Amino acid sequence: MSDQVGLFEGYDMFPPELITDEKMELIENAADSVKEKWVEVALAGPKEVAELASKIERLSNALAFRARAYRLVPDASLMERIQAEAVQLEQSLDNLVFLAQAALDDDGSL
Repeated sequence: MSDQVGLFEGYDMFPPELITDEKMELIENAADSVKEKWVEVALAGPKEVAELASKIERLSNALAFRARAYRLVPDASLMERIQAEAVQLEQSLDNLVFLAQAALDDDGSL
């Protein structure tokens, strides 16, 4: 998912033609994978992990939806929102790894 998130960083007005069918498929597949796994992650971890997993699921689906919309109707304000959500998603993924590692350490397992 981080690869797909990185696609949107660093552009003021992202050229919509760069969102190819192949890239859209990757973004949507990544969002589908998150959707399939987030409940498992949420149930396995403490409350903070569950909340973050839910946030990641929402952000990944929103990113896929907005990328498709931007591809159809390029709009600077929509790109700003995509970029902000991409940053939030990337930070949330990093935080999830940190929280999951801490939860495993607290549990005493490796």
